[in-house]
Amino acid sequence: KEDDDSKKDVRKVIRRSHAGCKIIVRHVDLYPDSKDGDIVENTGLEEETVHYSYKKGYIEEIHYHRHKQRINDTLKCAKAPLTPLQNSQYESSFIAHIIALRFGYALPIERVVKMVNAEGFDLSKTTAFNLLEGAYVLLENIGTAIYQTIIGDTYIGMDETYHRLTNCVEPNKNGKRTKKAYMWEMFSYQYNLVRYHFSSKGSRSSETGAEFLGSYKELLQSDALRFYRNLGEEQGNGITRLACVQHVKREWINIGDTIPEAVKIASLYSELYHKEHMHKIGEDGWTETDNLRWREEYASPILDEIESRCRLIMKSGVPKTPMYMAAQYSLNEMPAVREIFKTGHCRLGNNLCEILNRDISLSRRNSLFFVSENGAVYATLFYSIVASCKLHNIDPEEYLTWLMDKVINMSPLYNYDLLRPLLPDMYKKDEPELI
Repeated sequence: KEDDDSKKDVRKVIRRSHAGCKIIVRHVDLYPDSKDGDIVENTGLEEETVHYSYKKGYIEEIHYHRHKQRINDTLKCAKAPLTPLQNSQYESSFIAHIIALRFGYALPIERVVKMVNAEGFDLSKTTAFNLLEGAYVLLENIGTAIYQTIIGDTYIGMDETYHRLTNCVEPNKNGKRTKKAYMWEMFSYQYNLVRYHFSSKGSRSSETGAEFLGSYKELLQSDALRFYRNLGEEQGNGITRLACVQHVKREWINIGDTIPEAVKIASLYSELYHKEHMHKIGEDGWTETDNLRWREEYASPILDEIESRCRLIMKSGVPKTPMYMAAQYSLNEMPAVREIFKTGHCRLGNNLCEILNRDISLSRRNSLFFVSENGAVYATLFYSIVASCKLHNIDPEEYLTWLMDKVINMSPLYNYDLLRPLLPDMYKKDEPELI
């Protein structure tokens, strides 16, 4: 803690201007803790510890002057504040800034380093990677807590997207150590939390999907990937699969407006959305029960007409043509589409899950690949935290700074009950200190 003004020397605050940015050098005097009645003798000795933190718009270089005092004949030296990583000069805010730039704004680590260097701070690429690796080790249990919270929900969405991976452990069929690796995504509609997953295989296989899904047994909304369809068709697994109406509608839109029947079926799917938007749960006393009753009234006639038109196309159409394939897709998904309208609260589409993959898509364009499988695993954690913050309109930098300062004072042993209040959906500035 800072001592009162009578005990510290006045040192000049230095501002270094570089390319319009600033580094502010601040000096802080620290003295050992003492109690009333202790005999305190100043020795004139001190040790210096330098930390780096990030404030909005500038980097702060903090010089902690840790004074030594003889207290009750025992020589004591003041301690500098803890940093998230052991024996590191970088405070939580600095590390949070690196994470937010890389995973919140989809900047490759090379550009992140250049941006920090443009602010007049000498940061190497190796140091940036080490900070990310250390932050992952520190926050790994937070990712586990997010996952546990999501699978405790009764209604989730799942999707997957790919990213290029290099320096793979196993070479591909061409002998190269690069491959197209898949990240899986799981989203909780109740808690607005998202968790990404990458396995060592980085595949889109049913085995990888089952590994991520675990023991979940409630409502699951997804596209028509074979893994999800098998879940919906399998009896006794406790999972009710809900289709994405938007995915089915897209098959008809892609045919174009030159075929009237395709336009008609697409318009019928649009009518489902139009009817759905006529009421909203929570507005004008509209309840989930009201919404279920409304869905039972409007959905069945529309879906029955879509189904009859698709069967007619399948009966009279030419196999493998766009119309035939769209009709087949619609009929395959129809049971899972109807499941949506047996609930009063589930969404008609899985679009939100796809939107949450945009940060990964941007990263795929900007940074091209992850340099290792470990890097992809680290990325899933940081994408999960940053995306969950955005869903709750939280500044990821602010949250990560607060989170790391909390976690460094906690036991490394996993405890869900202690970590649950630290997740983005529970984040509050005025939260009392945890013991």
